[in-house]
Amino acid sequence: MDEKVAAYFDAVDCVRRVDMSEKFDVVRAYLAHGGDVDVRDEEGQTALFLAALNGSGKMVALLLEYGAQVNVRNDWGATPLLLAAMGGNLPAIRLLVEAGAHVNVMSDEGGDTPLQAAHIEAYLLYDEVNEQAVACVKYLEQHGAKRRIVLDCEDMPELSPLNYRFLKAVVQEDVEAVCETLAEGADVNVRGRRNVSALEQAAGYDNVKLIHALLAFEPEPECVQAAIVTAECYECSRALSALV
Repeated sequence: MDEKVAAYFDAVDCVRRVDMSEKFDVVRAYLAHGGDVDVRDEEGQTALFLAALNGSGKMVALLLEYGAQVNVRNDWGATPLLLAAMGGNLPAIRLLVEAGAHVNVMSDEGGDTPLQAAHIEAYLLYDEVNEQAVACVKYLEQHGAKRRIVLDCEDMPELSPLNYRFLKAVVQEDVEAVCETLAEGADVNVRGRRNVSALEQAAGYDNVKLIHALLAFEPEPECVQAAIVTAECYECSRALSALV
């Protein structure tokens, strides 16, 4: 890694651990002189990942000011928002969401979402509830994040615009838009990341109305089987099992 780039990453990473204003000066000088804000390290991470995880809202704001990509993914498919949620970093989460971060994305490894990560940080890692992470959970939920999301269709150029609209409608549980896109010719069997189908996502939501809407367009048996495994409510399971 280039010496200037290494110093840039080090300055971003040190801000949380050492309260040193000169670290911001290092980063600003690097960027002001044309340094690449989105240069990556050996794990495919940009400086925004480090700032998001380490908890410096001021650094996140600085990187965004210089045009840092907010929905970039690292080598294991995570985004800066996911790392901010893992760290219970509400200021960074706010800044990233306001800058257009997708709240319903999941990592390629493990399938974690920002809301799942914040929930784990809030309730499962410590003897006492982490109130800062609870605030992250509430904020993400208020902005449309869903804990049981399993369908991620972002950053998939292979999807046609119509199929992307269809999958987005499924994620948002917009039954009317789902039916409209299917009527226009969207593929009911199209899959997002990790090979997850629309029907499996509907089962993950336990959304009976959405399941029936999708079943009307005759999804493949493989999609139905996966949805049966995912569904938890009796009515959803019965609707799906009737096709097997």
